[in-house]
Order: sequence, then C-alpha cells, then structure tokens
Amino acid sequence: MRILILGGAGFIGVHLARSLVEDGHQVTVVDDFSRGPRDLALMNLGVEAVWADLTRRYEVSWGEGWDDIYVLAAVVGVPNVERDPWRTVVVNAQIALNAGHWFRASDARVFFASTSEAYAGTDVPIPTPEDVPVAIRDVTEPRAAYAASKILGEAAMLTCGARVTVGRFHNIYGPEGSWTGGREKAPAALCRKVAEAVANGTDRIDVWGDGKAQRS
Repeated sequence: MRILILGGAGFIGVHLARSLVEDGHQVTVVDDFSRGPRDLALMNLGVEAVWADLTRRYEVSWGEGWDDIYVLAAVVGVPNVERDPWRTVVVNAQIALNAGHWFRASDARVFFASTSEAYAGTDVPIPTPEDVPVAIRDVTEPRAAYAASKILGEAAMLTCGARVTVGRFHNIYGPEGSWTGGREKAPAALCRKVAEAVANGTDRIDVWGDGKAQRS
C-alpha cells in the first residue's frame, strides 16, 4: 500500500513509519523537520522524506493513488502550547483546513490525530465513551488553545467529504519519547521515577496531589 504521513517526523510519526515499512508498505513522510537532529531517525527507515510547510495550502501537492493518509502534523506539547497559544491555534487549524481541501476528493482512508483535551473541560467517566461531548472550560486559558484547534480540526476533517477516522490521543509514550525535563507524559514520568528510586536504593517516589487522580 502507498501511505502518506503528514507530520511523520514527530515521535508518533517515526514509530508509525517504521512499523508500516516493516509491514512492507511504501511510505512517504511530509514534515517541516523542525525537531532538528531527532528527525534523523527517519533517514534509516527507507521512506521518502519531503519537506513542506503544511500551513501553505497552495504551495504543495501530494499526487494521487494513496491508500491511507495520516494527518499527524501539529504544534504539540504543553510547554509549546502555553508559550504561544496563538501560534498553536493558527498552525493546527490551518493544517487541518488544508488537509480537508487536499483530501476531500481522495479515495484514501484518512486518519486525523486529535486529542483527549477536546473533552477536558468537563468531568468524564473513565473509560471514556465515544459520545462524550467536546468541551472547553475557559477558552482564554493558554492550554485550551490546543483543544480548540483540534476540535476545529475534527469538524473540518469530518465534514470535508473524505473517509475520515479521528483518534483522540492521550499520554502517548514509548521508546525515543521524552521522559524528563517537563515534556514527558504521566506514564513516562512514573516509569522514570520508579527507575530513579531503584537506582537510589529506595522504595519511595514523589507523587503530586493526593495520589487518587485518574487519567484515561
């Protein structure tokens, strides 16, 4: 199968590309490669890597004949979002709107990467059912910019006419992901704390709050 990954140089994209190549698929990765040296992980995967600014709708063309398309590209990470919420909204919304224009006439299956932040503004049960309403408690809060951009992205993709599936990621972690420095997800932080405790010969770790918080 011919597979296109927009934003394929990121943490999720590299793992996805590797898995698809190992399964025998022909993979093309499109990215602005803004992560720097970490993007070099792609070079050894045997994929076609294409540089593009995905916010510029009329300056790129993807051709035809794709079987599957993954739209992963976005401004992500709480520090990045809180540092510049305006840029988060503009970039993420523009990528989703462009993707809707690019692929609305495509026969390919399209996957759009959204976020569980889309319903973080309300109390939800865990496990969380598919029909939970999206909600933002305070749209002026810097972190809400990410949720707002992804809710708009879902609406754009699901109404563009393509065969779209939306996945709301939450706490993605694993090999080659961030595990320290404040950018790590909760499971990775817990693993790091346990490893550090073992290395220091203690059976105690620091847990924020009352220890009863739950994450889906």
